[in-house]
Amino acid sequence: MLKKTDELSGQLAKLQMQFEKSQEESQTLLQQAREDSYKIGFSEGEQKARGDLSASIDEEKRHLLQSLTSIDQTMQQSQSHLETLEKELSAIAVEIAKEVIVKEVEQKSQEVALALAKELLKNIMDATDICVKVNTLDYPFLSQNLKDLPKIKLEPSDAIAKGGVLISSSQGNIDGNLMTRYKNLKESVLDNLKV
Repeated sequence: MLKKTDELSGQLAKLQMQFEKSQEESQTLLQQAREDSYKIGFSEGEQKARGDLSASIDEEKRHLLQSLTSIDQTMQQSQSHLETLEKELSAIAVEIAKEVIVKEVEQKSQEVALALAKELLKNIMDATDICVKVNTLDYPFLSQNLKDLPKIKLEPSDAIAKGGVLISSSQGNIDGNLMTRYKNLKESVLDNLKV
């Protein structure tokens, strides 16, 4: 019996060792399964996070593109509006200039005609046969103030508007009519706005 007990003891010890070994293997397998599950879960989570982030980035890009398109349209509308305003303001400024010219001519036509004549004569003082025609009402004032210029013949004319002058010489004619000059200025300003 002793022998059997020893045998049983030996077998029991073997079984104990096998059980412990089996338990260690189970623990190792369990630990490995946990690590593998963690890695798989981490990888899946990372892939999901990347997918979510990519979708979020794509959505933000779409919103940004829409915003840029909207800003561009607003800028174009603003530019168009500014160009329209510029044209309108230029037209208004030209009309205001006309009113100022008309008022100035009404109040000081003689002085305006004298200043205009002197300015235009600077360019043709080398010419001969210079004739300056002025409005009949401006004639006495200009006659008095241009008497020191012997080369110039001054003539009154009702065909010339108050404040205006018409100069003819051997070099050609110069129209110093203020409304003609105003119209040329207006056309120039409005033509520049069309470009």
